[in-house]
Amino acid sequence: MTSFPYALAALSDHLRAAEVTQELRRFDEQSGSGDGRVWAQELARPLWQVSLKLVPCETLEARRVDALLRALRGSQESFLWADPSYAPSYDPGDLVVVSAISSDRSTVNFTGLPPHYPIRPGDRFSIEWGGGRQYLAEVAEETIASNTGMASAVAVYPYVPLGIAPGASANFLRPVMRAFVPPGGHTPFTALPGGISSGGALQLLQRI
Repeated sequence: MTSFPYALAALSDHLRAAEVTQELRRFDEQSGSGDGRVWAQELARPLWQVSLKLVPCETLEARRVDALLRALRGSQESFLWADPSYAPSYDPGDLVVVSAISSDRSTVNFTGLPPHYPIRPGDRFSIEWGGGRQYLAEVAEETIASNTGMASAVAVYPYVPLGIAPGASANFLRPVMRAFVPPGGHTPFTALPGGISSGGALQLLQRI
């Protein structure tokens, strides 16, 4: 019996992308004045959204991918997704742990990094929490780990959810997002002569 969310190996590993665009969808209320001043209030946490243009593939593989996407029942079910175009600058290892979180949830201390490991703006990490949820964030400031592998006050965004506590494992090697396909977000492959299919595309939205 199929279980959701799909594991990485079930679907994400088969989504070979020619183009990947990942950005944050914000939910802000804004107002302004005639002199150019603008006020904004965040109404809800921002969500990652992704656009994928899939590479042509063998028709049998295209059928498999399209079938698994349709089995998500529109936007009802979800799957784990990892950006195929992303890789960290250096191997961070798989022993990274959150050791502290600031009171405003905007910075994190990490331990378990390689000595003097450079964390750069745009580096990403994920944390599994709360019964299968996935927190995905990117680093906003450059930080260098100490000779003991500790990185202090690493600025991150989106901010850390309240349900995550020190001791959580952080995945810097292959960050993961739990995603679903919004309405109209799946463009199936088109079969071509010679057993090749092309034209597949996806829009994904983070499910928190």
